[in-house]
Amino acid sequence: MKIKKGISVIVTVFNKEKFIEKTLLCILKQMKKNYQLIIVNDGSTDNSSKLIKNLIANKKFDIKFIEKKNSGPSISINCALKYVKYSHIKLVDGDDIIAPDALNYMFSEMERLDLDLLYGHWEWVKKTFNYNFRKDDSSAYVFENAFNKFILSGWGGSSNLMVKTSSLTTVGGCDENVFVQDYSLPLKIAGYHLKEKNNKKFKVGLSKKLICVGP
Repeated sequence: MKIKKGISVIVTVFNKEKFIEKTLLCILKQMKKNYQLIIVNDGSTDNSSKLIKNLIANKKFDIKFIEKKNSGPSISINCALKYVKYSHIKLVDGDDIIAPDALNYMFSEMERLDLDLLYGHWEWVKKTFNYNFRKDDSSAYVFENAFNKFILSGWGGSSNLMVKTSSLTTVGGCDENVFVQDYSLPLKIAGYHLKEKNNKKFKVGLSKKLICVGP
């Protein structure tokens, strides 16, 4: 499949019936041409699947809904990678809310700085559904020595990141031996050039802009 310029949003879901409708709505409001939504239901045993099907029914956007046996978010993301059509991937957990301008902002900043991976800010809040994101035009910047800083201080989060499709596929996608990819993925991207002499050094960026909130 030829990868085109745009954004593929991957949402992983396991028993998120309390949150999934709001999570998807905040994404659907940002959908436009050259955007794709891939939802992976990772063997939910609650009403998540039914709620998703009802919400996306008759939507005219490019939406792919995958249902599979429970195996964890890392394997679910790799499953979704087979269907990705666009140059940039936005990961979203099934209970997080992304900022109203998150997709366009992150894509634009990654293009401007030619980034392979961009992290924005995130917060835990009690009431995600009614969270009021403030207008914030903070510019992203290159994160120097990202790998060393990830190792020393730790790093996490997936709903606050965007990654180039080519970069993620080059490192082999998510490590399926690691259940949650929040720390593994940035290490794989930022440290790829250290594995072998001729490996490309990927460019990591940071932004202070609030990209998502989680419960």
